[in-house]
Amino acid sequence: MKAIQGLILTFLIMCNVKAQDCTTHKFVDADNILKYSTTYFIGAVGSAKVTFSKDSFLLNERYYKKLIVLDYEVYQLIEDYYFREENGKVYIFQNGMEILLYDFCLNLGDYFNSNWKVIVKKTISTDGGATTRNQFVLQHNSGQIQVWIEGIGGVPLVLSNLNLILCEYYTKDHSQIYYEILGNCASPVKTIHVSDKNIWHLTVPQWVSAGYDYWLSFSKDSFLLGKRYYRKLMRNENNNSAEWKETNYYYREHLGRIFRKYKDDKEKLSYNYAAAVGDTLYNTDSWTNGSFIVSDIENIIMQDGTTRRKLTVKRRCSSNEKSLTWIEGVGETRSQDGIELGCIVYDPETQFNCLLTNNKIVYSNGFCISSTEPTDFQTNITLQPNPTTNNINIIGDVQNIKSIQISDVSGRLILLKEIQYDLSINVSSLASGVYICRIQSINGKIQTMKFVKQ
Repeated sequence: MKAIQGLILTFLIMCNVKAQDCTTHKFVDADNILKYSTTYFIGAVGSAKVTFSKDSFLLNERYYKKLIVLDYEVYQLIEDYYFREENGKVYIFQNGMEILLYDFCLNLGDYFNSNWKVIVKKTISTDGGATTRNQFVLQHNSGQIQVWIEGIGGVPLVLSNLNLILCEYYTKDHSQIYYEILGNCASPVKTIHVSDKNIWHLTVPQWVSAGYDYWLSFSKDSFLLGKRYYRKLMRNENNNSAEWKETNYYYREHLGRIFRKYKDDKEKLSYNYAAAVGDTLYNTDSWTNGSFIVSDIENIIMQDGTTRRKLTVKRRCSSNEKSLTWIEGVGETRSQDGIELGCIVYDPETQFNCLLTNNKIVYSNGFCISSTEPTDFQTNITLQPNPTTNNINIIGDVQNIKSIQISDVSGRLILLKEIQYDLSINVSSLASGVYICRIQSINGKIQTMKFVKQ
């Protein structure tokens, strides 16, 4: 009899024991920031960054945290959405009912909602090795695959008339965590920055002399540091293709973001060419060392004919604000610092002159020197008058000219003209300033000159 009573007591205790929470990282947490691409059912697309409220809300005798939209592009959420997490399970409350989104306590072979089976469960390293999380690969009875990561999710969220497709995960200190397998947001960046095909020409100005020139590029080989592959930054100070020397800096590229490491130090974000208008980027070392806010984005045509993103970025250092220009795959048009230095300014500043890709000028401020074979052809062509107020005339050896392209010093295309008989261009409508005139010959060679519009 006592044995039966003991069994009954044990059974009652087991029935009242709450399911164990097997997770280490929470999904419904105000310290998480999740970035999604958005798709309307009607086909429009955009992006959004969301987090969760710190306060809880009582709905149907359960406490939930509210979804907070940090920024968005093409839509507005017309409803309030609430989430809760208990014992590894994440629920969403919408339309008066609760729906199970994730169960991070599933094991290999378990089913989710009777239709999805866990076919892979493994531990992965995240945040550059700082944390580890469980990753789940689930297969639907129909054969469809989806991936979850503990505390981050992965399955599309369906909110009202929106599908939210997970792109990236951040923590509140803006240290970014991302995954190749969750690269559902197609990057708008189409060109490669970290490549041995690219050569940057820079000048360090001096107070007395004219300064000196040097060139930067990347190694052909990749180097495995930790679990990531980098290319080594190469430097040339002698205008000689045989004088490239290795530095102690390593770079890698992912979805339009450029990361830099110095030897064994922690990597830092140099550029984010995939950023959206309104995004705020921080110097990795300290929030107090400046913030960079993307205020405008446009597509511009480069000197090699490619189209790239140009980002206008406001660097804020205390009460001071400075406007910077970043060009996809090129960098900052005044120097090559990006956000690495934050508010630190070197005096004198390095001047970025041009970028060559495959020995063709992609961007130039008019002071470009090649470290290999010259790409410009030299003729007796001149632009007159220079400075000018109304017309700029092309004088000299003009019979082999095919086209003329005029751009401002940031690379924005102003005019592209095929040359036939008219060798005079009306520039009276241009604002005062310095402009770049790119003259292309019929055999494809290029000559670049400057003129000043008064």
